[in-house]
Amino acid sequence: PASPENFTLGRAGAAIDTIVIHVMEGLARGTAAWFADPAAHASAHYGISVDGAVTQYVHDADEAWHAGNATVNRRSVGIELEGHSDDPDAFTEPMMSALAQLVRDLAARYSIPLDRQHVLGHCEIQDPRPGHSGQFGGAGHHHDPGPYMPWSELISALTSPAADSAPA
Repeated sequence: PASPENFTLGRAGAAIDTIVIHVMEGLARGTAAWFADPAAHASAHYGISVDGAVTQYVHDADEAWHAGNATVNRRSVGIELEGHSDDPDAFTEPMMSALAQLVRDLAARYSIPLDRQHVLGHCEIQDPRPGHSGQFGGAGHHHDPGPYMPWSELISALTSPAADSAPA
């Protein structure tokens, strides 16, 4: 789990309406250690390893610090994927299958539409700071999940009729 210094208890009344996909830029065990370190001042709700194992770092009811934008953090769930965003082989089949299942589950639980307006990459989060209009990737201008993220395959897996009848 994330250190209590790395997230906010509750969501100040905000409803969850967005899922933000990140890349760890490293290994799952390193990310877990980082989120457990009180000095990190960062967290995400979930992490998914290359073998498809899902870890929860922060409860959904709490605000993880992942997007570099407090408004987005308050109303989103952050999911970290193991690997590096510049690696064309980062997104393994077990990882993407686990991601699709987790996103479907979250979308059903919180009535989140399964589309690219509600399932976003960190690179698509606006920098909230004054004078930074038109800049994205949150306050840190992150570029993850990067150019190799298979968005069309993910959205297709999320919205296909087979996804509705897939075992949970």
